[in-house]
Amino acid sequence: GRPDPARSGFGGLGQPGAGQAGNAANRFGFAAESSNVDDGEDEPELLNTGAESVMSFCQVRFQGASRRTSAQEGRSPTWSESIFLPFIPPRKDFSPSNLRSISEKVYFNLFDEVIVETNPDDYRTEDQTFQRRERRYLGSFSIPFSTIYLNGRVEGMFRVNTPEVNLGYVTRSRGDSSQRSFAEAESGLDGLAGDLQNESANGTYVYLMATLDPMLATPRPDEDENSSAAGESSKLMRYGNQWLKQVKGKMRHRAQPNLKVFGTAINGDATFIPRYLGPQVPPVGQNGTELSNVASLVHFVSLLPFLEDWQAFIEGGNDVWCTSHKFLEVSAGDWEEHAILLSNYLSWLFRERSSVESYIVLGRGVPEGETVYTLLADSNAALRILFNASSGRGYLTSDKHCPLIEASLVIGERNIWANVQESGKPSLMRWNLDNAKDWVPFWSDRMPRVDLPSVQNEIMAYDRQDRKLASYLEGEISDQIQRSMRRWRAKRGPTRFNKVVGRKFNKLLKLLEERRLGSRLGDSAQHSFADEHFEELRDVLSRLAQHSFADEHFEELRDVLSHNQLFGFPIHMLFTEMDAILKEVRNTDIHSTALDVTFALGVRVEAYTSKIFSVWIYIAMLIPRR
Repeated sequence: GRPDPARSGFGGLGQPGAGQAGNAANRFGFAAESSNVDDGEDEPELLNTGAESVMSFCQVRFQGASRRTSAQEGRSPTWSESIFLPFIPPRKDFSPSNLRSISEKVYFNLFDEVIVETNPDDYRTEDQTFQRRERRYLGSFSIPFSTIYLNGRVEGMFRVNTPEVNLGYVTRSRGDSSQRSFAEAESGLDGLAGDLQNESANGTYVYLMATLDPMLATPRPDEDENSSAAGESSKLMRYGNQWLKQVKGKMRHRAQPNLKVFGTAINGDATFIPRYLGPQVPPVGQNGTELSNVASLVHFVSLLPFLEDWQAFIEGGNDVWCTSHKFLEVSAGDWEEHAILLSNYLSWLFRERSSVESYIVLGRGVPEGETVYTLLADSNAALRILFNASSGRGYLTSDKHCPLIEASLVIGERNIWANVQESGKPSLMRWNLDNAKDWVPFWSDRMPRVDLPSVQNEIMAYDRQDRKLASYLEGEISDQIQRSMRRWRAKRGPTRFNKVVGRKFNKLLKLLEERRLGSRLGDSAQHSFADEHFEELRDVLSRLAQHSFADEHFEELRDVLSHNQLFGFPIHMLFTEMDAILKEVRNTDIHSTALDVTFALGVRVEAYTSKIFSVWIYIAMLIPRR
């Protein structure tokens, strides 16, 4: 049933109610409800290898504390439960400057609760059966504390990051898009759109609301921060501010549109945003090969660490827009740096194809609030894909589960368009930028376009890949995880690792990285122009769709499975620091089993330019068959 408002602090799912506050600490209040996608057809279903439906529960972790919901059976559980977690800021300092500097995340972890029988040999009385509750990791997602704090409240449907393979489980879905995509490739771009819809429909989602109880004071926003800044000509600045007032008046019916035509450069100057856009040559990938398809470019940009401007630039609270060169030099950036870099790489990739264009989209997303996405549009096929460039995930504009909930501006190299339609939700919008009733252009007959030089360099200098460091990191990450696992399990007895299975995992991890990069069918020189054009767009699927590759993994591990039950999964992340990796591994709770098991661990680190590393960890537990 619904939580009691007087006791839970919520008057219903997502509705704030009564709450209590203490002087020394605040409480997080979460209301959570989970559901898989339901479009009126067969839903995705996750089953364990015993053909039993999962008993799933959601665990919330923050600052070392954790709480969980009850376990619910079935593929679409509904919890309707409120979870409260304590919050104590560093040094017990509740000032806005201290609160916004907190980099910790709130983790939401999805588990399957299973009941296992313990071995009677472990007990003096062999004629008794003992049972124990265990948890199996299904997936997770996280929300930065700063996002909840600065927005006051975060609510929506969140996509759960599930492993590419989860050993011990099988997924029943509406069809295997990996089997369909190449076959449908011959029929045109409708096949691509169908695959993207299938990937979204087969995802796992959790609906929740998160807030602070009580609310805390936030920093004052910088209003009209570019209104008097130097940089562009006074005429352009004056017209830009007038145009913004005009389109704001046409958007009164929409809540909090994200409107900005000037970005603040690192030197404080106001810079016309289209000047950041234009073709840029991407770096080489693995083994000196080019990053020459959409999938590989999306993957590379997503490996660049995410760091918000207030964390990167201590002085001032401005939203700083860095050039791509500076972004790669710092090796960290936020929404706009990721979106711009991906858009520019895609512009270079499709530079000879007039029907395909890339843009950036300013809007609001869940959970981050103000955000910037990349838009890839093919006018011939009426295909438009939105990318969250920092996560590497993409969505058709028709996807109702796209976390971009407000698309305010579309910005290209030559113009800006303001969305003045009734809705800002991509799936409810019309995307014909030539329709002035729906999209108000910045440059028009009334104000002809002024040619302005780009602030970007088309050809950037890239550092060489550091494969020696990647090899060192592989060994160090493996050692650190094994030592940490033994420490976490110190009270449970010895922790053993099977090196033979670990080597098999390393081989499988190489395949997973290759799939993230995408692949072409044959030699592009042997295909017609149209075929090559389609292949570029088709490669998006290789990156976006989380297909089940379990068959390949089970085949590689066939001899292991004949003597053991195997539960485990690969974890993928970019490399920032060792503590972040250990936190991700511990977050899966695979170490918490009380059974007599042996673990297996594989680690692979792929090196890219500018000391960017793609980290894969494959971890599993082996339970001997009796």
